Amino acid sequence: MLAVQMLYALIHFTIKSGFLAFYVQLSLADTFLTTSIHSLRANSLTFHRLLIILRCEPPKEVFSPGSAREAKCIPAAVTFWFPVNVIVDRYILILPIPVIWTLRMPSRSRLAIFAIFSSGFTAIL
Repeated sequence: MLAVQMLYALIHFTIKSGFLAFYVQLSLADTFLTTSIHSLRANSLTFHRLLIILRCEPPKEVFSPGSAREAKCIPAAVTFWFPVNVIVDRYILILPIPVIWTLRMPSRSRLAIFAIFSSGFTAIL
C-alpha cells in the first residue's frame, strides 16, 4: 500500500509539472511566465508526499504499524490532502484563462481553444 501511495504521489506531481511546463511555453508575456514558474515552485511543495516514510517516528512504524508503542505518526489524510495540493490544482486550472482571452484571433477560434482547455480541465477534475 505504501508503494502505491508513493507511486500515486509521483505520477500526480509529474502530470502537474507537465501542464506547468507547457504553460511556460504558452506565452512570452513576462507576468505569465513569472506566474508559471512560481506555480512550478508551488507544485514542488506538493512533492512532499513522496516523503511519506518520514511521517512516523520511528520510520519503521510506516512499514509495520503497531511495531513500536511510542510511535508518533501524522495521519495519512493530512499527508495526502495537504491544502497546497488543492490550491495548486485550482491555480493550474485558472492560470491559462487570461492568456486565452487575450489571443489575437476571431472569437470563434478563441472559444474553440477555450473548449479544448475546458475538456482538459474536466479530465483533471
